[in-house]
Amino acid sequence: MSFSGARVTPSGENMFLCEEAGEVTITFTAGSGNPVEITIVVHDLEVLEDEVFRLTNHERSNAGLPNLLRSPLLTQVSQLRAEEIIIRLNEDHRRPDGRNFYTILDDYNVEYMLAGENLAAGQASPAEVVRAWMDSRGHREAMLNPDYLYLGVGVAMDHTGRIYWVQMFID
Repeated sequence: MSFSGARVTPSGENMFLCEEAGEVTITFTAGSGNPVEITIVVHDLEVLEDEVFRLTNHERSNAGLPNLLRSPLLTQVSQLRAEEIIIRLNEDHRRPDGRNFYTILDDYNVEYMLAGENLAAGQASPAEVVRAWMDSRGHREAMLNPDYLYLGVGVAMDHTGRIYWVQMFID
């Protein structure tokens, strides 16, 4: 077995750790057979978060609205929500313990008077998820709400490679 592309190191029997984002090509050769190549894409979730943030502000700019600002704490909370929706993703925006989404803001002492959340799962890229949100009336309204001042973005991936996306907005 050999690797090319992003840096990969052995991490136990038949396990490998990708140390950077990018494409990794794995070449397998069994016995005297022909080599088989598999290419996988290793995502850097922070890069995906940054692009969702940029594209969201692009949509706001197109609508004549000011850019949303980043809050490190809101970004951290959004990441936690992305990890939660791997466990429980539903349309009522409830957390795995059944509480409303905004309780995570309270749990981490985020100050707000108005809060909103967009969730999605399965989109392969930031452009795809932002387009899906813009094509949905309720999600679009959250993204273009002039009362929101801050945006946090969270992105998580489950063991199958499915990506979960979160936007959290506060005033």
